[in-house]
Amino acid sequence: MKNIILLALGGVLLLGSCKKEKCCEDTIKNKSKLAISFEPKFNNMTLQMNTFGHTNIHDEDVSFNSWGIIMSDVSLIKNDNSKVKLGDGYMYVNLASANPSFSFSDIPDGQYKGISYNIGVDSTTNHSDPTVWGPTHPLNISYTGMHWGWAGGYIFHTMEGKYKPKGSTTESGFSYHTATDILLSSHTYLMNFSLNGEESKTATIEANAEKLFENGLSLTTMGTNHSGSNEQKNVMQTLIGNMKNVYILTSVN
Repeated sequence: MKNIILLALGGVLLLGSCKKEKCCEDTIKNKSKLAISFEPKFNNMTLQMNTFGHTNIHDEDVSFNSWGIIMSDVSLIKNDNSKVKLGDGYMYVNLASANPSFSFSDIPDGQYKGISYNIGVDSTTNHSDPTVWGPTHPLNISYTGMHWGWAGGYIFHTMEGKYKPKGSTTESGFSYHTATDILLSSHTYLMNFSLNGEESKTATIEANAEKLFENGLSLTTMGTNHSGSNEQKNVMQTLIGNMKNVYILTSVN
């Protein structure tokens, strides 16, 4: 009888071990990797930073020195419209860097219909203590420089450089900082793709800089805008509207 009981216990333990192993295998098998890569361009050509030769719709020759974005709630959209957050949902995109690309793992396998994110952060985060974030976190102000201090909050989207007005060789500086709670904006890109854990995929988002200047947004008219006055906020609302055409998801493969 004792031997029978021991054999039975051994079988249960073995079965439990197998089930546990299978569970672990399934967990590993059902997780995927995805990179999000940004490609800054100007009129379908790779954007060269710190270089003139980029003529916008207003015949202004533009040299971009910096182009940064704070993003929140970065997520994949499932077919049932629910979302899978990537990491903790935050990204700092420095389009002036050599390789603005970000890798995420532990993403559930499955069918997806798009990618979404906010440019900027919610009001609570915007007015919280910015010193609590880790040294390389997207919201660490020493890491990104995208903050105006305790009272000012985060800079959501920054674009700086120099320009030459139409018909002029004189250089002037420009600085556009999108900020404040009311200028938080949501962006969604629909494209069907699948993740199966057997291969890493890359989602490519083009950033078409020439489209920043559509709908009358001219550097000659307003070269500095830090989202301060109502007039400046109105111009930034135009910029946010233009962003719908600036950032385009071109592929996931």
